[in-house]
Order: sequence, then structure tokens, then C-alpha cells
Amino acid sequence: MTNDIKINDIKDMEKYFSNNLKSPLFPILADLYYEKGDYIRSQKVCQIGIKYNPESTVGYYILAKISLIKEELKKAEELLLKSISLDDLNINSMNLLLSVQIELNRNKTIIKKNVDKIVELDQKNIECKKWLEDNYKKKIKSKTQKKIVNEKNKEINKKTKNSITEIREKVEKKAIKKENIKVNDALASMTLFNIYKSQGYYEEALKVLNILKAKDTKNKKIQQEIDILIELIGKMQ
Repeated sequence: MTNDIKINDIKDMEKYFSNNLKSPLFPILADLYYEKGDYIRSQKVCQIGIKYNPESTVGYYILAKISLIKEELKKAEELLLKSISLDDLNINSMNLLLSVQIELNRNKTIIKKNVDKIVELDQKNIECKKWLEDNYKKKIKSKTQKKIVNEKNKEINKKTKNSITEIREKVEKKAIKKENIKVNDALASMTLFNIYKSQGYYEEALKVLNILKAKDTKNKKIQQEIDILIELIGKMQ
């Protein structure tokens, strides 16, 4: 019974996965193995899981981390690019790709494409800012240009904030069904939320957050994640 499964318990997840090889939740078990240092089993689980879930961005991300452990940088780059191609909001894969491409000494133009995407999602990213300063000092915008850009960003943020209620209503009314994906109250956790979000199952991720919110109505972090997720879904509308 799935109601008795503890997603942070390797033995429980092993039993669940052995009976559900096609489950999109395989990255949970793979990550547990990875954190334990059992990279062989982590890799095997990912390979099996991706066979049935070829669009699992988290699965490719974990495989990329294993490739780095094995010092296979080019393979890691390939896997991360695959992960990002499936989900262009996967900030974890983007950040890791930046480090890999710097290590591989890739062309600045290639690296900048990834850096620009990261900054778009995370304007406070220190590593990206440093890289841009080190490699594009001559192209830094003037104070006047910066002011214009900042004003535009403020206007965009204002519009986004004002429309969040409207987006929320649309999202809650629109139920997108996916095969073999069900949100179980007993399995609801931030880990499950992160898995769904990273794999692009945004509606399911939102359901998990709503379950968690019902259990802990005063948790501000959960509400913040709900607002962020609604914005992501809104961009896909």
C-alpha cells in the first residue's frame, strides 16, 4: 500500500520502485542512493526510470552528477543539456551546466546563453554576475541604460503581481490530467513537490503544496512556493 511508504526511507522506496518500475517518482530513490554514495545503484535506477519516463529532467540531472563523480565532464554536459531541453526552468541543471562548461573551457558565447537564462530566473545569482563581469566588462551597460532596464523590470514585476490572482483562478479551474500520475495525501512532502516541479508536472506539484498548506496553514514558505509555482504555470498558459 502506498499509504505506508516513507519516501525518505531507502527500504520503503526500494520496495515501491521494484513493484512500480514505470513510476515517475524513481528520482527519489536514485537521489537517496546518491546521497548515500551508492552511485552504481543510483545510476541503475535512473537508467530504468528514464526508460519509462524519457522526459524526466531530474533523472538526467542525477545522471549528470554521477558522471561528474566519474570525471566524465562531456557526458555530464550532454545530460544537463538534455535535462534543460525538457524543462527550460530547471535552474539546478543550469547552474551545474555553468560549472561544467567553465571547466570544459567552452566558448564564451555558448556559456553566456546559459548564464542569461539563469539570470532571467535568478537575478541575484552571484556566480553568474561574477562571470559576466569577468568576461564582458566592456559591454556593461551605462547608468542611464541600467536605469531604463530597472524601470522596465519594475513595471513587469508590477504587472505580474497584479495578475497573480487572475492566474491563480485560471490554474485552479484548469485540471490537466496526466497518465499514471496521482497525488497521494500520505506521500505529500516538499521532496515530492520538488520532484514534480522539476519534471514539469506543475499542476501535480501545486496539488502537493495545497495538501501541505492544509496541514500547516501558517507556513509562509509553502505559500511562497505556491505563488512561485502559479507564476510558472501562468507563463505556460
